[in-house]
Amino acid sequence: MIAKEQVDVIDQYAQSIVSYVDTQQKTIVVQLKTATIQKLNEVTIVHYQKNLDKINQIREEFEETKSICKLSNLLSRRQRINWMRIFRKSIKYRILSKEWNHKWIIWI
Repeated sequence: MIAKEQVDVIDQYAQSIVSYVDTQQKTIVVQLKTATIQKLNEVTIVHYQKNLDKINQIREEFEETKSICKLSNLLSRRQRINWMRIFRKSIKYRILSKEWNHKWIIWI
């Protein structure tokens, strides 16, 4: 028969193994959470940078278009019409502002 002391030692050994495994599992879970958060941060930074680049590009195009609009006010109506035909062919569509007493449709 196994003595009570031996049972206590086996019980303590089993409890320490369970405690060790529990601690290891918690450590692994924490490491996985940390790795996931780091990856999400990296992805967020990449998306932020892409969006910032797009915003800056749109801002630059807007400023260019704005300066072109100011210059176009110096042109005659016929020159503006011809200029708009050329401009629309070269740039994508977007409504930017009101010019010449109507909505000005610009291809950006």
